[in-house]
Amino acid sequence: MTRLTGWTAALLALILVLLLAGTGSISPHANAATAEPTLAATEASTAEPDENADNRPISFVKAPSPEAGTIGISLGDTPNVIRLQTVVANGPAGKAGMQVGDEIVEVNGKAAQSRDAVIAAIVASKPGDTITFTVNRKGEKQEIKVPVSTRRAVYCPLSAPSTKAGKAPIKDPIIAEKNWAVAPGGSPGVALSIQNGKLTFVDRGQTGNWAGLATLKASQLPEFIYTVDVTQSSQNIGGLILNYRSTTGFYLLQLIPNGSWTMTAIYSDGSSAGSLSFSEPSLKAADANDPNSTTTNTVTVQEEGGNIYISFNGTFACGTPLTQFGDPPIQRGSVGVFGIVYNMLSSTNPTFSNITLFQLASSATPVATQAATAAATEAAG
Repeated sequence: MTRLTGWTAALLALILVLLLAGTGSISPHANAATAEPTLAATEASTAEPDENADNRPISFVKAPSPEAGTIGISLGDTPNVIRLQTVVANGPAGKAGMQVGDEIVEVNGKAAQSRDAVIAAIVASKPGDTITFTVNRKGEKQEIKVPVSTRRAVYCPLSAPSTKAGKAPIKDPIIAEKNWAVAPGGSPGVALSIQNGKLTFVDRGQTGNWAGLATLKASQLPEFIYTVDVTQSSQNIGGLILNYRSTTGFYLLQLIPNGSWTMTAIYSDGSSAGSLSFSEPSLKAADANDPNSTTTNTVTVQEEGGNIYISFNGTFACGTPLTQFGDPPIQRGSVGVFGIVYNMLSSTNPTFSNITLFQLASSATPVATQAATAAATEAAG
């Protein structure tokens, strides 16, 4: 299997896994673990494609609220053993003393009957509650009291950045054929269409599920601010590619058309790492009952100092270290866009416009729009 095939399979399979199983924080390079942040499929962004997907609307279930309770752990799925697979170092469980490898034997004084029972106990908790765990650590039992926090506080602990945009690495209008290239990872036969300042994908005969990826040339900046308007129907997913490196992998920031978003690392071997999944009040949603209903959201991503900061429609949503998605993180690479179509009911494929890319500056610089950049280029002759 070639890397292209692997990435294509990984992209489509990962999206379906994330959407069907409601994964909210996959452990690095491990698909077997289920993380605690989503806890239940009914809480996460969920698509329900089937063999008749071309004829039936896809339904999406909203991701958990960023204000929902969490303690910052993931559990392995070893039979008959409820063991911690990951622990967020600065999360409630980590600060309370829980460690990777601890076996949970009791929750709030009652025997932990199953992994699902432990998850249910955490789901039932609210920020401000305290959960008492009894764990078996190397043959010794310990009681650990863990305060419940919010998902945003645990998984997005950083405040909005203050560094402003500097120079634009691409002087001519960004939406131009010469600046974009189809990237490995999409479905065979998918091409780009760039018209009137908008970029979209053309399926060229694809049926059912298909995906397209494109990267922006000359965009390998170590630190940057990247903004894109994403238009999508209720039947497809659009988003951003970050730090694309052909020999390593990339980050995928997805917009679900019900007002939810996820971000995941995808590696060239087909594995994935550290996905986040949130509903977001600042995201606009399409009408789930209308296959042709569309919505447009402005996404801004800033990478700085090994951290990533995400805003939607001008409202700051999340700041977190890139190590949240796997350590070491994927470093400098190209940025781009991607789209996924689940069926042929919608007349709208994911479309991208008003794209800007700037390197960071030490002092405040007005952020130019694509139109302003184009005007300046024309004026210069």
